[in-house]
Amino acid sequence: MLGNPFTEDHEMFRKTVRDFAEKECAPHSEEWDEAGIFPREIFKRAGELGLLGIRVDPKWGGSGLDWWYTAAYAEELVRTTNAGVNMALMVQSDMATPIIEEIGTDEQKAEFLARRSPARRSRHSACPSRAAAATCRTSRPSRARTAATT
Repeated sequence: MLGNPFTEDHEMFRKTVRDFAEKECAPHSEEWDEAGIFPREIFKRAGELGLLGIRVDPKWGGSGLDWWYTAAYAEELVRTTNAGVNMALMVQSDMATPIIEEIGTDEQKAEFLARRSPARRSRHSACPSRAAAATCRTSRPSRARTAATT
C-alpha cells in the first residue's frame, strides 16, 4: 500500500498554488468569462511563483521537481473556478514545455525553456517564455467552468 507521497515541501508548494488560484484568479474568473478575455498576466505571475516548468531541468530554467508537485499543482489549480485558465496553464506546464525538453535540441531548449530576462520576456506578451507566448495570445477562454472546490 502506498502511503502519503506528499512531503512537507509538496504541501508548501500546494499552498502556493492554492493561494494563487483562490486569491489571484478566482475573484476575477467570472469577469474574465463574461468579457471573453484571457488574462495574459496570469502566465507571468505563474512563472514568478515557479508554477511553470515544474519538472523541467533547472539547467533550462525549470524547477526540476517530481511528479507529485505536478499532482499538487493540478489538484489546487481547479480553485481558479475557470476551466479556460486551468487548461492554458496546464497545457503550458505539462504539454508544451516537456516535449521540448524531451526531444528538443540544446538550441531549442535554450530558446524556448531557459529563463528570459525581463526585457526579452516583455517582447513575448509578458509571458515567462516563448513557448508560453502562443498560449498567451489566446483571447477567448472556453466558457466551460470548473466547480469551486472548498
